[in-house]
Amino acid sequence: MASRTIRWSIAAAVSALVVAGVTAVQARQANPKIGPRDQITVTVQNAPSLSGEYQVDAEGVFVYPPIGPIKAGGETVRDLEVDLAKRLIAADIHRSPHITVELKQTANKAVTVSGAVQNPGRVTYSGEITLFDALVRVGGPTDVAGEDVLVIPADDDAATGAGASDVRTVNLQQLMSGNLAKADIDLHEGDRIIVQRAQLVTITGYVNAPGAYMIKPGTTVQQALALAGDISEKGTTRGLRIMRKAPGDAKPRELKDVKLSDPVEPGDTIIVRKSII
Repeated sequence: MASRTIRWSIAAAVSALVVAGVTAVQARQANPKIGPRDQITVTVQNAPSLSGEYQVDAEGVFVYPPIGPIKAGGETVRDLEVDLAKRLIAADIHRSPHITVELKQTANKAVTVSGAVQNPGRVTYSGEITLFDALVRVGGPTDVAGEDVLVIPADDDAATGAGASDVRTVNLQQLMSGNLAKADIDLHEGDRIIVQRAQLVTITGYVNAPGAYMIKPGTTVQQALALAGDISEKGTTRGLRIMRKAPGDAKPRELKDVKLSDPVEPGDTIIVRKSII
């Protein structure tokens, strides 16, 4: 029953995530932001010499000949129209420019999503993308997803550890609950997103609700048993056993005479004996 409850709650959250994600994506599409390698067309009414097509570079900058390099990445089309008008006026190039900016975006950027998600792999996108959008695109987390999502920047060097301080951790539950203002973040091309798997222990034997439960680091046997509704009337805390499989072990090893204060580890199976009284 416990395992089914966990799966149901996560499945419901995934459904809510996808529905909310579609709405959020539609809202952003109505007012898209300019991203690296997008193409923009600037039209200044009655001033063809000030108009043209331009390519935004990888740093989000394009060169507008009448003025020079302009940072456009992260700006909306409307923002850029206002910015260009102000610059032309300030440079005494045009007194009252009426500017229209058209944006052409192509899906030429990508991030990678792995871990406990429905469809891991590369997510291609145009313009900009957020963590929320990327998770929606891969179908959301699976029923074994944990609490944290790691976002590793594209320039992180896993071999040397360089860039480790730039790795961001996002609380998946906050993100799934729709708390985008607090939990959602912008992604960058080449970022790697890892949805970590839940740390689970299996509790079996004479407990009120046997099953698999998510735990946090440092959880004790007593705390784990509480998740399973505690020991049943027929059970006993004497002779508690844990089956634990360490990395490299061919099969689990048995830990006997386990104390309630002992810490549990992900993958443990706690076995509660029947009382002989």
